[in-house]
Amino acid sequence: MPSMDGTLAGMMFGLTGTTDTVDGHVVLLARERGWPVLTSDESDLLAIE
Repeated sequence: MPSMDGTLAGMMFGLTGTTDTVDGHVVLLARERGWPVLTSDESDLLAIE
C-alpha cells in the first residue's frame, strides 16, 4: 500500500473504529476510483463507508 493510501486508511480506521485493513483498502480504492464493490460482507464495508 503506498504511503498516502496508508495514511488515508489509518485516518478512516480512526474515524470509523474499523481495524480490518483489507476491507478498509477496498473501500478506499473504490471511493478514489468511483468503482462499485461486490461483496458478500456488506455490513463490514458499510460500517467503514
